[in-house]
Amino acid sequence: VAPLESVPVSATDLATMVGVALLTWPLLRTGARVSRGEGAALLGVYLLYLIYLLRCQGC
Repeated sequence: VAPLESVPVSATDLATMVGVALLTWPLLRTGARVSRGEGAALLGVYLLYLIYLLRCQGC
């Protein structure tokens, strides 16, 4: 048994996590349901971040 290797968190990853948390906070306060527009915004942020990760694999 060996410990898993730890990968450091980049500034972009940290900024993305904080940004999504701040974007999600008002959504949680508006009610129990996520509207179509709110869901589209979250999906858009996710897709942009995924594209960034795929393009920047060797960065």
